[in-house]
Amino acid sequence: MEVEHQKENFRFVLDLGEGFEAELNYFLKGQTLIISHTGVPSMFRGNGYAEKLTAFALDFARKNGYKVQPQCSYAVHYFAKNPSEKDLLG
Repeated sequence: MEVEHQKENFRFVLDLGEGFEAELNYFLKGQTLIISHTGVPSMFRGNGYAEKLTAFALDFARKNGYKVQPQCSYAVHYFAKNPSEKDLLG
């Protein structure tokens, strides 16, 4: 399952099939990528989709020289769980 970056909509998406998708929404403010929302349909939770989207977003930020500001609760949780990523916080 591949993450799709929909740059024009400022989001990363995983197609879960049957019309369902998991998404991470963000916006850019200068050189900061602000994660505003991470959503996974309830029937798909617990399968690592939010983690996959967040890791992909952080990789995108790192490759493009962005700092990251988590605003949604999942992104805050992800940084707490993955201290090796804290260098991206800004």
